[in-house]
Amino acid sequence: MTRLILLLAVAFLLPFVVHACVTLARGRGLRPLPTSWRGKLWLFAIGLVCSLAVLFSLMGRAPQALGDIYIPAHMEGNVLVPGRFVKGG
Repeated sequence: MTRLILLLAVAFLLPFVVHACVTLARGRGLRPLPTSWRGKLWLFAIGLVCSLAVLFSLMGRAPQALGDIYIPAHMEGNVLVPGRFVKGG
């Protein structure tokens, strides 16, 4: 869960970091945010879109459909059997 939150935070902050890099590259010095509300709103909106894109892209990698049962890794004899999902009722 912590990894997901960190990933979403990085995706949200990415436009702000890009803005800082662009202002540094233009030689204007590091400015914390654009001075206008419109510029701040654009950065916030792009950050939100990036976060939602990451969230929706990770949804396809979620564990199997609800109702499936996870059997954790275990030893059978001297062989390690990896964890897996099986269809449950």
